[in-house]
Amino acid sequence: MKSIYDRLILIGYVAAIAILGFIGFESFRSTSTYIASDKDVTNTHLLIETLGTIQSTLKDAENAEKGYIITSKNMYLDPYISDRNKLTKIAGELLTIGNPTLQQRKSFTHIDSLISMRIELLNTGIILRSSKNGFEAAQRIIASDTEKNVSDSINAMIDRLQKSTKALLEEKEDDMVHNAGATGKFYFAGIVVCVLLLILTYILHLNDRRKRNLAEQKLHDSQRRYEMIATNFPDGTINVLNRDLKYVFANGKELSKFEIAPEDLMGTDYLTRFPPEKRGEIARELMKVFERKSINSTFEFTYRGLLYTASAVALWNSGNTEIDEILLVEQNITAQKRAEQDVRTSLEKEKHLNELTSLIVSIASHEFRTPLGTIISSTELIEKYIRNSNEVDVIRDKSNKHLLRIKSSVDHLVDILNSFISLEKLEQGKIEVKPTLFNIVLFSEDLIDELNSTLKTGQKITYKHIGNNTGVFLDNQMMKNVIVNLLSNASKYSPESSEIEFTTKLNDKELEIDVTDHGMGIPETDQSHLFENFFRAKNAINVRGTGLGLNIVKRYTDLMKGSINFKSTEGVGTTFTINIPTTNTLN
Repeated sequence: MKSIYDRLILIGYVAAIAILGFIGFESFRSTSTYIASDKDVTNTHLLIETLGTIQSTLKDAENAEKGYIITSKNMYLDPYISDRNKLTKIAGELLTIGNPTLQQRKSFTHIDSLISMRIELLNTGIILRSSKNGFEAAQRIIASDTEKNVSDSINAMIDRLQKSTKALLEEKEDDMVHNAGATGKFYFAGIVVCVLLLILTYILHLNDRRKRNLAEQKLHDSQRRYEMIATNFPDGTINVLNRDLKYVFANGKELSKFEIAPEDLMGTDYLTRFPPEKRGEIARELMKVFERKSINSTFEFTYRGLLYTASAVALWNSGNTEIDEILLVEQNITAQKRAEQDVRTSLEKEKHLNELTSLIVSIASHEFRTPLGTIISSTELIEKYIRNSNEVDVIRDKSNKHLLRIKSSVDHLVDILNSFISLEKLEQGKIEVKPTLFNIVLFSEDLIDELNSTLKTGQKITYKHIGNNTGVFLDNQMMKNVIVNLLSNASKYSPESSEIEFTTKLNDKELEIDVTDHGMGIPETDQSHLFENFFRAKNAINVRGTGLGLNIVKRYTDLMKGSINFKSTEGVGTTFTINIPTTNTLN
């Protein structure tokens, strides 16, 4: 909105220009009128002069006629002819002088006819005098009343015209003088008013300029402080964008981090720094502020691997009627988000560990009860056999079965403790991959030998290796845990006298391990949860176990950059397949 000074200055300049324009128009009109009046005066003078010329020329023609009639000498004839022709010409030109009025036109026409009549009479006198014995006839023409009356009429009419024309001339000259004086006064008054308006406008302009200078100085100081704040704005930028989302202002320490000069951003499109697929979404967020759909707009974005939050608010024009620009503040929140994530991860990890501890305690108390009870009861029975019998052979025969039960229970307790220890190490991230070069065939055969004593009655592990290479560069302890878990599960969930198929395939790129059993299989509804901690399929509830084995197998496989898959049909059997990349093989 314009200030009162702006309006007054505008009014002053417009009024001065209007007055000067009006004076110019009036000057042009007065000049045109004066020129027209001057032309009329000139024509009037010419008319008066022409009328006097007619009278004098008519008189000269009459005198030349009389001289020729009296003397019959040709010396009078030539002047007569010249005066006669002159009269005819002048009389015909009367209507062409200026712009004669209707009355003047009638008078001029009448004069022209009287002159023609008078010339005709003069010619008659000349002709009669030139004939034989024509002197007397010519004398009679000269002395006739007709000739005298025509001459008097011409002179009388010319006198009247001269008198009226002179009066009109005086009137026009008086009007010219009067108009010239009035016009001069009008011009003077207009110029004085115009000068006063210009002086007043100039004073207003100086006052407004002084106030503007003060305001500009304050604005400059404010901008300087604002730029200092923006330049030193930590971990972010302060920007101003126009409606085309182009930079009007940009500064902040984050620019120097990427070696971007603020002046290089001026006039450039803000959206070009983002991937094409993100520009539409960001533009919509910013335009909400311009379109007054939101007081402010906040969004997050990633730039060169760092996370930022941006907040946009409206910058109204001076009249608070339109939003011409927006203030956009960007803040680097990468460290903050990382800290939040670390805290969240720690809390989740702590929560998970607490839950895991509770589960371990619960499972341990449940799983330990049966084998410990078996060990205690078997120990008590052996103690009873020893107390009631003195024969060693009898004690040995009766105790063997219980000793096997004690050994089986201890092995089961060891398996449970190993599972818990492995899980704890995995949860805490304490396990590292330590690859060594070993022979996969010999390694697998040794494992089978260790497991044979744990198989159910009649069960058999059939091993086959495919491939010319046998050496692998892998973590042999992890590989042992993986294969032992798979083979133990195959035995555990298969009936007695069943076959367990164990195959290793080795090529230049990877090692594949396949373990197939012909046991109870896994229900289809449980297959998606198979690798979760402590999960047990619904058909395996009566089979002892912790539900940790397959979870540990998968996590060891992941640590070795491998993958695990399975195919299972309930009541038919299950095949587990593990693929582990290996770049080092030994022939």
